[in-house]
Amino acid sequence: MPIYYHETIDASIVREKALAYLDKVGKAVERTNVPGSQMRNLGKWVVNWTTGRWIQVVGQWEMTSWDWFVEHFTKTNLMFDHPEGQEQYRSGGFDRLLKPWEGTPTLDQIIEEGRRAPFVLQETIGVPAGSAPTYLESLRASATAIKGAGRGMQLHGAYEVLLRDESEVLVQWAFADLSSFTAAVGDTRGFRELAAWREQARATERSYIAALLEPTEWSPLH
Repeated sequence: MPIYYHETIDASIVREKALAYLDKVGKAVERTNVPGSQMRNLGKWVVNWTTGRWIQVVGQWEMTSWDWFVEHFTKTNLMFDHPEGQEQYRSGGFDRLLKPWEGTPTLDQIIEEGRRAPFVLQETIGVPAGSAPTYLESLRASATAIKGAGRGMQLHGAYEVLLRDESEVLVQWAFADLSSFTAAVGDTRGFRELAAWREQARATERSYIAALLEPTEWSPLH
């Protein structure tokens, strides 16, 4: 089972620097997203600035296994083995390790099936300690009804955030277009299947925050 490294990056507010950063990452992804690579980029998104902190970039990397994680970080000096000069492009960030829940596609599946996610609503949700698995299982069942409604919305990924005592999950919903997104969030109660899930979820959720993400042109999800 793959493990995912999820990064939220505060990019430079200087437009040219932010664009240069995305260009550098895109070139790096061209080198790493090849057959046999132990760590590949599943997605790189820019946060729509009306829905979150700006300028913010979200990245998600698929690591093949814990064995590779151990091998990589055994030989990595965390203080010095990072790209030189990155401080001119980014001021900081926050990282998570994610465990995928059943039904979440791997990068190979995304490519093979030709999946696209031109707009992604990413939800970061806090739940009572120990209840993340139960929450994700309930979500999986409700997601079938939401996709079946034919509203251009479907579950793209569901993850337990590690190192949180099973108290945080990260959920990604894919939208076919921006109109599908606005129709869903503009009138959630009018979207019967989504409204039913949100009502059920609120009974468990202790915190909830979401942001709309748009993939870079070189992202596999574009």
